[in-house]
Amino acid sequence: MAVRMEYETTAQCSPEKIWERFSDVQSWKRWNPSIGGVRWVAGEPWKQGSRLAMDVVQPRPITLESEVLAVEAPRLLTLKGKAMGVTAEHTFSFEPQPDGTTRMRTWQVLTGAATMFISNQMKKTATDVFAQWFEAMRTEAESC
Repeated sequence: MAVRMEYETTAQCSPEKIWERFSDVQSWKRWNPSIGGVRWVAGEPWKQGSRLAMDVVQPRPITLESEVLAVEAPRLLTLKGKAMGVTAEHTFSFEPQPDGTTRMRTWQVLTGAATMFISNQMKKTATDVFAQWFEAMRTEAESC
């Protein structure tokens, strides 16, 4: 069984400006209310196969370690991590639009035996966290 959650918004700036903010993981804690800290634990930042650890504080404290599966800066990134019997592939997409804005999309696909225990409320909570993260990133990118 697979569970998919997604969110999107539009930013009044370029994918390059968003990537500049997104790729600076040391600043995430400042503008992202869901993150307590981020650090690289293996490899070169934003290269396929590198690993980063995120201290997530919302919806509940947990440290997640993810591997970079694919990166096409400044437009696409896919991370993969495992926690509590669930494997998550999380993709971030920053697509330029004809009017000069950027369509910011994120989706996460969860697989594994434990996904049968993911309720609709848990999916809503996770989607709300994505929305909070993306709205904060949009505001941060548009402020420059």
